[in-house]
Amino acid sequence: MTAQNLVQKNFSTIRQWVADQSPLTPAESKHSQQGYSSKTYIYNNNGMKLVLKTPAQSRFLTRLSKQLLKNEYKAYQKLDGIKGIPHCYGFIDDKILVLEYIENDDFCQRVINQSHNFYQQFFLLLHEIHNHGVSHGDLKRKDNILVADNETPYLIDFGTAVISKPGFHPINHFLFNQLKRIDFNAYLKHKYQKNYTNISDEDNEIYRPTIMEGMARSIRNIFKWLLRGFKNF
Repeated sequence: MTAQNLVQKNFSTIRQWVADQSPLTPAESKHSQQGYSSKTYIYNNNGMKLVLKTPAQSRFLTRLSKQLLKNEYKAYQKLDGIKGIPHCYGFIDDKILVLEYIENDDFCQRVINQSHNFYQQFFLLLHEIHNHGVSHGDLKRKDNILVADNETPYLIDFGTAVISKPGFHPINHFLFNQLKRIDFNAYLKHKYQKNYTNISDEDNEIYRPTIMEGMARSIRNIFKWLLRGFKNF
């Protein structure tokens, strides 16, 4: 039996497990972590270790959170099979996103030399996801980058990704291309640790800050402030 079939066979068990965990706060449950737009669980049962994502538990955020999870599910479907992207096993009841668990080190705590092979793999991975029609757009956050075995980069959290639509969709294509640039700028930010004085000529050709990045920074700060307020309701 394949891993895909094994996990899908246990969907009813996973559904009930999440239902049992849902009333608990992150402080009460060692399995969960509450983010701004979703709640994440580490499921470790019957020999399976998975990441489960469910909508944020807030009357103000649930609808938005569901849309972000649907978008993330579509992104994982587009990127299935790419090394550096966790496998998605399914989206139970359009509420529980079931993802492969990647053993990893915390990129937030890592300082990887800019000449390291990690960044070459990171750069190639960005090209790969873009060629499959997905721009991430939120990779400046180290939380969305994992460092797996052999220091292989993995990308997660595609809730706000832009998926390129076929045909004539100028707004979608504009946003997709803007987020492509933002992805590469994020790569350079981590590679040079925000210090671009010694940036190589090759990387300098890539570095092109966008207006959207400045706007997004302001919007993101406002959004986070609002989310903190809504969590009190």
